[in-house]
Amino acid sequence: MVKAGTIEYFPYSPDHSTWEEFNGNLFVQYGQRNIVHSAEDHWQDTANALVQSPPFATYPVPDPVGFATWQDWARAFITVVNGPSY
Repeated sequence: MVKAGTIEYFPYSPDHSTWEEFNGNLFVQYGQRNIVHSAEDHWQDTANALVQSPPFATYPVPDPVGFATWQDWARAFITVVNGPSY
């Protein structure tokens, strides 16, 4: 769950999950932050909603536009949330 002003560790990996699983885990972990559930071909909708949602907007969560796949974006997102040791 998200704590006031902070983002809690995200323990899920894009490397061993489908988009549906990853998107579902975003919703479970951060659901109170208006996480959008979308089909894989619209993964950027979910990523954009996340990037613009407080407290994520205060962190350097990457804009999905520069990423070719949701997995690439998810790895960058997890690095920001969990730190570079991910």
